[in-house]
Amino acid sequence: MVTQIQDTMIKQLSAQNPAWSTDHSVKTVLLMSDGITIRLCHRRGRRVVNIDITYNRGSDLYSVKAYLIRHSGLEVTTIYDESGFFWDQLDMVIGSVLRKAEEEAEKQNTKPQAKGVRIWID
Repeated sequence: MVTQIQDTMIKQLSAQNPAWSTDHSVKTVLLMSDGITIRLCHRRGRRVVNIDITYNRGSDLYSVKAYLIRHSGLEVTTIYDESGFFWDQLDMVIGSVLRKAEEEAEKQNTKPQAKGVRIWID
């Protein structure tokens, strides 16, 4: 069930950029059970990024945490963990997170791969 806070978060993203979900290739928006967090599930090709946006009631600001998910969820890397954002900065932060995810994915793809050893048995 959507809480008022989660509903407001989605409306704020839409007010700032009506095409935010398309612009950022968001395939799914999950409403987290804590009632103050939404998870944006971004997928482009084989790259999957989950972005958690959490509302902090005390400071009236947002925190953003993002994860790069690889190998069908067997490898999860935290690529972004910052707080203190106003609602009108969220679209820009999402764009920054996705650029960082691209850079991180490129770094992981260019790491030297271990070479296999062939063993012959007679």
